[in-house]
Amino acid sequence: MVNPGTNQIITLTATATTPAAVKNISVQGSTGKLNQTANFSLSVAAASYAYLATGGPNQPPYDLSGFAVDANTGALTQVPGSPLSLPNAAIDLAVASETGGAFVFALLSDSATQTVTLQSYSVNTASGALTALQSISYPPQTGQTNLTVSPSQKFL
Repeated sequence: MVNPGTNQIITLTATATTPAAVKNISVQGSTGKLNQTANFSLSVAAASYAYLATGGPNQPPYDLSGFAVDANTGALTQVPGSPLSLPNAAIDLAVASETGGAFVFALLSDSATQTVTLQSYSVNTASGALTALQSISYPPQTGQTNLTVSPSQKFL
């Protein structure tokens, strides 16, 4: 029962075994002779995320944006806290996922000082949000330009 003019919150929950699908949901409310119907689509799928670095050498802003990817429709939704501001341009990104969690690694280049920095982030597997973990700077002109993750996803 809902009082006229008030909102009702409905929470829908999917379990880990719910099959991936897009379902059309219809909600109907009625009182006396009045009827109201609202329709919407609900997409259930395992969480999947994509990350994109923007900006280039001497072309700010330097950002790292995260997006939730709907596995049923391909629709992108920006994750909480995105975009993250980066201190320099990203020259490469790598993502690793294993039992212990998921991680994003960004290789950053400071063209003014010729230094390269490796920045690591943990991925919140429920929301896709990133949390900065560690930053390692390398001496000028080390030549590091690429990141590679092992097939087992255990080594960068």
